[in-house]
Amino acid sequence: MLYNRFFARKSEIMKLRIPIVKTSLDISSWFLVRGRSAGKEITHRKLQYLMYLAYGNYFIEKFDSKLIPVTFILSKVGPIEPNIFQLFGKVNLADLGNDLPGNVEKYLLNIWKKFEDFESDELELIITKNKVWGQISLQPIGTQITDDLIIKSFVNDDQIKKNIYNNIVDDEKEYWTLSGKKAERWIPGLSKKNK
Repeated sequence: MLYNRFFARKSEIMKLRIPIVKTSLDISSWFLVRGRSAGKEITHRKLQYLMYLAYGNYFIEKFDSKLIPVTFILSKVGPIEPNIFQLFGKVNLADLGNDLPGNVEKYLLNIWKKFEDFESDELELIITKNKVWGQISLQPIGTQITDDLIIKSFVNDDQIKKNIYNNIVDDEKEYWTLSGKKAERWIPGLSKKNK
């Protein structure tokens, strides 16, 4: 019995959510193109908030996957995706994205319809008035916001308890550095706390 519990726990630790979109550039591009076609300006902050809301709400849709392989960082203005933060204004993000699968585009269209008329300050309030934001905001600025906290922010406790992880892969493969030392696989957005 103890043997089974040990291996069940080990298996839980190794499970990872598979992202359905390859990069956050695809999502940011989609929002910028959509905003432009609707005649609405997407500011830097609004883009960050839309991406965070799309990412968090996706766990309600498909608890056992995630929208994109992303790391959100706590900043003074809320959550930011550091890659998009660095690129915004320096390159045309709208041109960098790839086409999205139809089901993802349909999902993003629903997010857009829900939040398109909100200003940046209103979106920030939606995010920061969340029941878990108090816990997130206690962390130092620059800290990664873990998927566990994002999930708790968007998915209610009953849904979390009843969901089964079907689309999560076990990663039992060993990784080694060139110098011969054993290493761990690095997955963007997955900290040791999330494992």
